[in-house]
Amino acid sequence: MRRVSSDAYVSSPEFLFLQMAGKLDLIPLIELGMELCGTYRREAANGETIYDQPSLTTPNKLARFLDDAGSARGTDRAKQALKYIVPNSASPFETIVYLLLCLPRRLGGYAFPRPELNSDIKLGSRGRQHTLRRSSSPDLYWHDAKLDLECHGKVHEREVTRLEDSMRRKALERMKVEVVELTYEEVKDERLFKATVRQLAKKLGIRLRSSGEGNFAEHEKALREALLPSSLTYALLWNEEPEASDAGAGGFDSWDGEELPPEYDSWEVYMAPKQVPEL
Repeated sequence: MRRVSSDAYVSSPEFLFLQMAGKLDLIPLIELGMELCGTYRREAANGETIYDQPSLTTPNKLARFLDDAGSARGTDRAKQALKYIVPNSASPFETIVYLLLCLPRRLGGYAFPRPELNSDIKLGSRGRQHTLRRSSSPDLYWHDAKLDLECHGKVHEREVTRLEDSMRRKALERMKVEVVELTYEEVKDERLFKATVRQLAKKLGIRLRSSGEGNFAEHEKALREALLPSSLTYALLWNEEPEASDAGAGGFDSWDGEELPPEYDSWEVYMAPKQVPEL
């Protein structure tokens, strides 16, 4: 436990991971571990995501804590989840893409070799011609293949961000790093995502197995359902305005996805900040 005031303590990140192992299914537990070892936070109160935060723990620290926990409740599941957790994910979207690509086939992933997430690549003089930075941090980077997968949410549609992405891409390409870009819309569209999977597999020298082998299609469907949020949850995770459905007149009442709780008359009321009583 960690002391946060004179009379209050909270669970350490490692103890929290063990506690939640007794409550969460495997995939959400892996997501939690990726967040604890990453640089983003999903706010429990409003669902929004905060970026550029310090990592709370590391896979090595989690492993040492679980070894010391012995046969405590949840230890086995926590150790199983830990096998698939890597550090330095910078967003929920990066975590989703990593899990879809790299989890084993029995869990619905494509069993790709693990990339490095947001590790620094020093730029030589040729790379620095396109950016003022001395290094770049690819989202998902396969070092041996010199392959960078950039995960773009709608925040990348902003003009300044597009310019920064373009400069970084040119810098990496001058360093002989191949850059592949992937948007959330492409991940949501199964056909488009599989096209990117085939592209990455070819560049990594991986031979994809049949989707019908070992009930993979069922495992993949279950993983996508576990990872890909509804349009409402997506908007909260990425701090964006939800998209209106084509069927309605627009606005909250025409969202496609999560069902409005029956006690609310509109999404505006449901999404309005709630008054929290003082303790």
